[in-house]
Amino acid sequence: MNRFKIPFGFGCKTIDDICSDNNVDCSTFLAVSNIISNRKYNGFSIHLPTLVSYLKEAHSYILDYMLPAIKDILIKGVHSHNSNDVALLVLKFFDSYMVEVRNHMQFEDEFVFTYIDGLLKGELNP
Repeated sequence: MNRFKIPFGFGCKTIDDICSDNNVDCSTFLAVSNIISNRKYNGFSIHLPTLVSYLKEAHSYILDYMLPAIKDILIKGVHSHNSNDVALLVLKFFDSYMVEVRNHMQFEDEFVFTYIDGLLKGELNP
């Protein structure tokens, strides 16, 4: 819900009403929701700006919350035991992984999403 910028607290509203109130394409919301919950998602039309917005929010969540939270858990695990070479290698590996994920998502943010936004505006960029 957060990745679609939909706040909690919707009472008895339908999914269509909630999406409409928050300027979210309902069909895209349902497709993504079904993919995440391992349900069939074919048959839903996808509104590209809604999907790109969702992906940008997902990047933010992963980079700003999930990866740091995982690293904190790893650090606590290392400190709760006697630090050894294996524990330090795990932390080093995770740091390298975080750099790779950050670089990948930064590339998407700067180039892929910008390219898609341009296409949606009718700009052709070879």
